[in-house]
Amino acid sequence: MKEIRLSDNSNPNIVFELSKKYNLGVEIQSFHDPYITKNKPDLKQEYKYLLKDFYKGKSLHAPFWDLNIGSKVDDIYNTTIKMYNLAYNTALELDCSDVIVHNGYIPNTYWELAWINRATERWRKFLLNRNNIKFFIENQFELNSSIICKLIDEVNMENFKMCLDIGHAHAHSNESVLDWIKNCGNRIGYVHLHNNNGILDEHNKIDQGTISIFDVLDSLELYAPNAIWCIETSESELENSYLLIKNMYDSGNIFV
Repeated sequence: MKEIRLSDNSNPNIVFELSKKYNLGVEIQSFHDPYITKNKPDLKQEYKYLLKDFYKGKSLHAPFWDLNIGSKVDDIYNTTIKMYNLAYNTALELDCSDVIVHNGYIPNTYWELAWINRATERWRKFLLNRNNIKFFIENQFELNSSIICKLIDEVNMENFKMCLDIGHAHAHSNESVLDWIKNCGNRIGYVHLHNNNGILDEHNKIDQGTISIFDVLDSLELYAPNAIWCIETSESELENSYLLIKNMYDSGNIFV
């Protein structure tokens, strides 16, 4: 079966129990807030305790508020790199192999090619000598898949791939989720799985919404067979969502 991880939604105790129950990996999301350790100074130690004797895959979600690596404003770019460095160092401390970062591109606010050129140069510089961690660029407000595909192709580094968030693609873009999968193909190394009704980013159970989850998973197996799947629903729906995927596999209803 696929490598599957559960997003901890900044509530690790519940999710780590589920991960151990089903032998799944985790995505740590607490540190998407870059200031969280000011209020919770012992948080990293709490995670280290939970991660003791935890040998499944581990990923970390980076800060994303107001960040934009392709910005023309130096202060925004410098702050973005500061936050990516924070995520990288936290990932090393917690022995995570992967970091998820939002792309930061806002449609119709930049000349696209110029943004890609700036972002490419800066990503190459940032990733140099950091090949011990894989960075996955997550779509959020992009209207279609082209800009992330172009960015990944231009950066052209082994540790730089795409995190396809199917809920974001469904709610915010003009391109169907199935077209995103087909167009991005093996650029996709990581997937956030949740559902919505095509309007709001609701993070529903994977079969609760207007995304045809069976078709999506089938297409992912066809076009991005090596991608890690991370279930990113609310904590109350994580277990049911995982069992739905497992049942699809066990019944032979997912392309293999």
